[in-house]
Amino acid sequence: MASTLVVIGDQQIPADITSPSQIAEHSISRLQMVMDLMTDLPSYDLNETTIPGSTLKWIGEALSPLGISLVSVLPVSTASLYRQYKKEDIDTSLKDHLISLLRIVKQGLHTWENERQLHEWLYARVENLGNRRPIDLLHLETGRREVEQALDRIEDGLYG
Repeated sequence: MASTLVVIGDQQIPADITSPSQIAEHSISRLQMVMDLMTDLPSYDLNETTIPGSTLKWIGEALSPLGISLVSVLPVSTASLYRQYKKEDIDTSLKDHLISLLRIVKQGLHTWENERQLHEWLYARVENLGNRRPIDLLHLETGRREVEQALDRIEDGLYG
């Protein structure tokens, strides 16, 4: 069996996952490695850094236990997202949105004790977000900033 790799530029992370239960078990730890690589990418390097569509697809599968659907939080239609999956290098603007999303997920996983708590918070109505659910704000850059600020408040000991 050939090994599946998540590829970001010249970095490769083994991503062999064969069943839905393995996705839940192993994807978060591998997702942490992918998030570390991607969130450290400088913006001036996005054009030069290759992120294959297969990596985008893997990230989408890894985010699904958190209740995050890429088509709901990225500025792409379902058809466009599937076209991106087939590309050798996804569009630069999509890389930028994806990195912004992954920064929030990384911060959320740091803020909450486990994935279940992050999932619950993403789908709860949050007073400091105008009684909106954080998941509903992730599709726009301004919404992502509001969610980041809410996570900052939680980390500072204020309710977010």
